[in-house]
Amino acid sequence: MNRLTLNTALQVATRIIELTSGILVNAWLARQWGSGAFGQVGFFMSLSVICTFLFDFGLSNLLFRTIARAPRQASHILLNAFLLVIPQCMLGAIVVFGLGLWQSGGAHGAILAWICVQLTFNAVTMLLRGSFYAFERMELESISTIIERCTWIGAAIWLASQPPSPQALFCWLAVSKGMGLATSLLLFFMFIKPRTDPARAEAATKRILIREALPFGLNLGFCNIRLVVDILFLARWAGDVQVGHYRAIGILIMPFSLIAEALINSLFPRMCAATHSGPEAVRAYGEGVSRILLRAAIPASLFLMLYSREIVTLIYGEEYLPAASFLAILALCIPVRVLINALGTMLSASDRQSRRMICSAIAAGFNLVANAFVIPRWQALGACFTALLTDVVLGLSLWFFLRPTGSLGLASGHVAVQSLLLSGLIIFPLYLGQAPLFTVAAALGLGYPALILLGRSRLLSPLELQLLWRNAAS
Repeated sequence: MNRLTLNTALQVATRIIELTSGILVNAWLARQWGSGAFGQVGFFMSLSVICTFLFDFGLSNLLFRTIARAPRQASHILLNAFLLVIPQCMLGAIVVFGLGLWQSGGAHGAILAWICVQLTFNAVTMLLRGSFYAFERMELESISTIIERCTWIGAAIWLASQPPSPQALFCWLAVSKGMGLATSLLLFFMFIKPRTDPARAEAATKRILIREALPFGLNLGFCNIRLVVDILFLARWAGDVQVGHYRAIGILIMPFSLIAEALINSLFPRMCAATHSGPEAVRAYGEGVSRILLRAAIPASLFLMLYSREIVTLIYGEEYLPAASFLAILALCIPVRVLINALGTMLSASDRQSRRMICSAIAAGFNLVANAFVIPRWQALGACFTALLTDVVLGLSLWFFLRPTGSLGLASGHVAVQSLLLSGLIIFPLYLGQAPLFTVAAALGLGYPALILLGRSRLLSPLELQLLWRNAAS
């Protein structure tokens, strides 16, 4: 098996482990603790997400690209990045405590402390994983992730048997992140450091990292605002139950973005290297991965829309049935978000991260204004429509900046139509015949790939075949 195929498989497997464990843990806690307590946890989760960028300010994303272009300098770059992360984590902790104590009226200091520990561990871990990606050693990240998630699943089993305790939950989150960090450190010193030159602290390197990380950090901050500010607004204007319902549905949508990131992460080092061959080479990778992702996203979106009630009842129980309409709306975000991931990665790989940051700023601004207007009136239902519109705004902004390269034109539109027709051919007859959920899921999971494979000579482009089954062009 070639390295690209292996990395793709490992990234997909890792993301499946993350999404499966995430859905299982959250579904279990949502059932055991109820929507009110689950909504309270959602507020603190959103606070931690929105402050994540303060703890490394985009350094992990920058290192992914920088080390891919100079792998022998990995230890040197990482050392200087660590020295920058320490004061940034201190700054992030101050902001987390300030916002958290202000929003909660001075309570929940212990929860905020555990959030800071968790985010610090995560920031350092992501720097190390950036080196794993750059060396195309995705199996090292997989090992670290598996250990981290196993720790978290074990903790969640215990938590679900206890009375609702957000403090205990965030304590165990920090412990699981600590396990992931310890594993990543061990793997780095075993497999990456021996392949690098000696490291040294250097003021010039730190200045370069700060300057080049700025657009990555701002982009991450704007992305986090776009993704979680709706929950913070719901907590203020709609109450814990609405937050619990909305967050439960968001958890079902988020894994599809993780799967998209799996394929993109496996290709990103080569996309960065392809910049030496010109923008056409980067565009080729971006177009190929976008077509593949659309073929997976369209049927998933259609399935979630049609069977939203059954899926919500199965996973969360009858208490969450009012949130089924949220899933039907947010399912439309899936194809848009996979395209956003592909378009944004193309900009980053082409050294146009500042333009990606501008697009994220536009989307975050739109999301803030729209949610401030919509949520007080229509609560979580309004937040669903705002999330969809924000994704469309971001996607159009990214496409505008990539337009000169001719990226993602009619070819991607044809793929979307093909995927909709093929998946509809399977789903709609079963849906109209009132077939049960698992029957439809099995038919779609087996029948749709079979149709693609049978018609691959006409449906799949040579580039898609190359990315799926052959060595990618270097």
